[in-house]
Amino acid sequence: MFSIGKPPFVAQHERIFSTIYKGSTNHIQIEHIALIKPDVAIVDTLTVVAGVQQAPPGVQFIDGALHTRLEQVLVRRADGWWIASFHNVAVNPAFASGPPPKR
Repeated sequence: MFSIGKPPFVAQHERIFSTIYKGSTNHIQIEHIALIKPDVAIVDTLTVVAGVQQAPPGVQFIDGALHTRLEQVLVRRADGWWIASFHNVAVNPAFASGPPPKR
């Protein structure tokens, strides 16, 4: 799914939180932060969403939960840090324990 702006982002999350993610919990672990400029950062996280009612199409659970990698570009403004870009992908179960060995 691709969208631009706050309204479609909010609408999508209202939909999933009232259906397949209803009653779920999300654990987010920061993996890496790159400060590109004093007011721009790229934040990479791993997420584990437990209690999901149904996996989204094309996504497989790992150990009974939804695992994703989330990358966000944050921009500092006068009132705090804001998300300028957000990219979230499901972790492929074949690579859940890390990248394949180098050959």
